[in-house]
Amino acid sequence: MCSRMKNCSGLVFTDESLFNIQNDSRRAVVWRESGSRYREPNIVERDHYRGGGLLVWEGIAANGRNDLYVFAEGSVTTVRYRDEILHPLVRPFIAAMDTDAIFMDDNAHPHRARLVGSYLESEPIPQMAWPARSPGLNPMEHVSDVLSRRIAGRSVRQAPSTKFSKQAINDTIASMPRRCQACISARGYHTRY
Repeated sequence: MCSRMKNCSGLVFTDESLFNIQNDSRRAVVWRESGSRYREPNIVERDHYRGGGLLVWEGIAANGRNDLYVFAEGSVTTVRYRDEILHPLVRPFIAAMDTDAIFMDDNAHPHRARLVGSYLESEPIPQMAWPARSPGLNPMEHVSDVLSRRIAGRSVRQAPSTKFSKQAINDTIASMPRRCQACISARGYHTRY
C-alpha cells in the first residue's frame, strides 16, 4: 500500500460522515454582556425533536471530487451503499478518471459485505486494500473534520460553505506518503495525523 502512496494521483478516497448542526452536549458556557441574553447573536436555535445531524458521503481525488451526497434518513446499509453510492456516484467518477484510478473506502461494515464485494467485482471499479481502523490515513477524514468544525454550533441559516478548493484537497492527498510513514513508525498506533 505505501509504495502506491508515492503517487496518489489515481486514488479515490471516500467516507461517510455525520455532521451535527447542534452541539452534542447541549451544554455551553456563554459569556455575554448583561441584558443581552435574547439578542440574535446570542441565540442558537435547536430542533428539540430531531438530532440536528446530516449523514453525508463524499469522494475526493487529486484534481477532482464528488459533490456531497446527503442520505435522506437512517443509516448506511449494504444495499443503500451499493444503490445510492457505488452505482450512481463512484462508478461514473472512476470511469471519468484515467484507467489507473483506484477506489478506496474506509472498511466500514457495509463496505465489506458480500453484496458490495460482488458488485465491485462485476464492475470496472479497481480497489486497493486498506488497513482496518486507519482514519488518520484517509484524507477524506481530514476534509470532513474541517467541514465539521465549520458547521459546529451553527444554525442551518448560518451554515458555511461546504466547498474546498482543489488545492486544499490536493495538498491533503499529497500528504499521504508522510501519513503512511508516520503510521509505520508508530507501528499502527496513533500519529499526529
